[in-house]
Amino acid sequence: MTKIIGLILVKNEDIHIEWVIRNVIDFCDKIYICDNYSSDGTWEIIARLEREFSNIETHRVHQAKESHRFIEKYAGTKTWVFAVDGDEIYDSRGLLKLKTELLDGVYDAYFKLVGNTLHADKIDREGKETRGYLAPPAKNVTKLYNFNAVLKWNNPPYERLHGGEIVFREGYQEDRRFLFDRKYDWDSAYYRCLHACFVRRSSEESEKEIYARLIPDERESRGSFWKALWERLSGYDPGLEKAGPSNWKMGKYAVGEKVIKRIDSF
Repeated sequence: MTKIIGLILVKNEDIHIEWVIRNVIDFCDKIYICDNYSSDGTWEIIARLEREFSNIETHRVHQAKESHRFIEKYAGTKTWVFAVDGDEIYDSRGLLKLKTELLDGVYDAYFKLVGNTLHADKIDREGKETRGYLAPPAKNVTKLYNFNAVLKWNNPPYERLHGGEIVFREGYQEDRRFLFDRKYDWDSAYYRCLHACFVRRSSEESEKEIYARLIPDERESRGSFWKALWERLSGYDPGLEKAGPSNWKMGKYAVGEKVIKRIDSF
């Protein structure tokens, strides 16, 4: 029987993390939540949710890539692995439609399913409205993988499900993707992600105009050589820090016309 396994990686996400988790809880048979030693209230929130839901398992990891070990064992099985970041809020009602299709084997011939993404710089939860940039033309962030398509996926160098040693089952390869974002626009899509990359995500973040945390390469280039070297040698992973804005994210996500969209089913 096909299963759906969630893998959520977080660091300092206490503003949205409960929303993130509750919106995927019914989609996943099991969810591994890996916290990269948050300093705000993130760990307390996910620990409380673990007590509430029997399909949640929480862990703390020093490096983002450590989270990959929780899903390596599913390679070669009838499993879809759903990777979610702490700033990715999914359409909960739409996911239930997608779940039915996954269990019916509709997408078994594909390795990856690419959904719709909106990179938000403003989210009005009460008014059920958001503002931001759509993918395409911006870069997509959805990560849903068919682990029956691979015999092995080990040792990602930086983060779970990002590179590493992948051995595909015969008939599959990396470009076997179903592109929902090319078939559906945002308003008609059901596999879609509200990416809160340009809004405040942690209670520890100060008020400012643009929130776009630096990616690891940017943190190293903006910091000192010795600090970066110490982080690498010690195994310390600062994760998604609150410094920014990230030039990489602005260049990849703040692309195209800024739009306002409804998020009633989120």
